[in-house]
Amino acid sequence: MTWFWLVGGGLRLFVVGSDGFVGTAICAKSRLKDSIVRVAHGSAESSVPLDLREPDNFDYSMLSGDCAVVFLAAISSPDFCSADPGNAGEINVKGTRAFIEKALARDCRVIFFSSDVVFGNCTGIVDEDTPKSPLGVYGEMKAEVETRFSGLANFKVVRPSYIVSVKDKFSSYLRGCALAQRTAEVFHPLLRSGIHIDDVIAAIDNLLLNWHRHPCPSVNLCGTRLVSRIDLAEILKRALGLELDVKVVEAPPGFYASRPPVIEMKSLHLESLLGRLPLDLEVALKGEIEWEQKK
Repeated sequence: MTWFWLVGGGLRLFVVGSDGFVGTAICAKSRLKDSIVRVAHGSAESSVPLDLREPDNFDYSMLSGDCAVVFLAAISSPDFCSADPGNAGEINVKGTRAFIEKALARDCRVIFFSSDVVFGNCTGIVDEDTPKSPLGVYGEMKAEVETRFSGLANFKVVRPSYIVSVKDKFSSYLRGCALAQRTAEVFHPLLRSGIHIDDVIAAIDNLLLNWHRHPCPSVNLCGTRLVSRIDLAEILKRALGLELDVKVVEAPPGFYASRPPVIEMKSLHLESLLGRLPLDLEVALKGEIEWEQKK
């Protein structure tokens, strides 16, 4: 029995955190969307509820060797994690670790969404072979989960840089400013190797469909160049034809304590996984708008 046979013959894909930005996009656009089981905490959109504060209450009998898990659920606010590490750790470490342990024990494949902040204390360009050096409590939590399952054949890590979409938080803010004819305020410097959401979805699909052909234990999900928030605003303005004024403002005190000004992340594996270079952000945003209009 091969993984390809399982995919064609009824793979069930559990998307844990299906109600978030990335989870919602995967459920809508993945090639495996017809086999997705949505898992989320207290969401009307989920098929199966999960409270990571009480992970033992989940019905793990649903999981088996013909299942895969994409694990997205987390408290992802670096500020919240820093302000209340105890509560954040209950979900981001303890509950996450408990769920993944039980899924792996039932022979599931697991893709864990980590973060580029596991490289937050590194300098220069980082790739999958760069030793982790997390910045801030959120980064430390992601690194801890990575380390716990490192080396297990059924566990893979993806580390997204900033994920760009017309629906991401920053783009939504810019679109709102344009609609209200209000000047958008952006922080600078804040540079990341931004990647479009469609590339994230394609990478996840290809990992699931070609698990053993891509034996790399981790993949950095990133674009081909650094972009600042100023760059992203200009890209979105051109892609969507927005009339928008942008002003650089000073970040609040402590902002960079868990968000390094620059993370320049590269990938040794993403091009091979996608079968192409990552999408140009402006082109991808235009394509996303066209897709939305056709729905």
